Amino acid sequence: MTYTGSATVKGVDGTVSFAGVAVAAIPDSVEGEHTAELEEFKNGLNQLIGFSKSDERYSVDIVLFPKAAGTAAARGALTYPDVPSKVTLAGLPESAAPDTVLLNGDYIYTGGAARSVVRGQNALRLRCFRPLDLPAGVTITTLIAAAA
Repeated sequence: MTYTGSATVKGVDGTVSFAGVAVAAIPDSVEGEHTAELEEFKNGLNQLIGFSKSDERYSVDIVLFPKAAGTAAARGALTYPDVPSKVTLAGLPESAAPDTVLLNGDYIYTGGAARSVVRGQNALRLRCFRPLDLPAGVTITTLIAAAA
């Protein structure tokens, strides 16, 4: 099976599809982290007077279990996607303000997937990120297309 560029994870009991090829898998967990690079500006007395922010992003780790009948189908559910790939999370529960957690949306997979055994079952872990400071007119889709 050849995967060419996009992945979709739907709900707790959904599927993972890469470029429209459905692979049966169950998202076990999705963990998110908000990061940015900060440069500090200091005056002549070495006192902090400001910041410059760049590369703001939201990163996620997705752990998937195969949901398939038979060993071959289960192995297919744990195949690494192409690098880079667009990953779309949809159907995950999101919290409301003030502690809003917005996991659903488009992300970029740039490698770093790992296979492991979790609670006695094979699992695939994908590390993806969503840039939050893209220039006007640039989207995750255009970034992935430009890399192809």
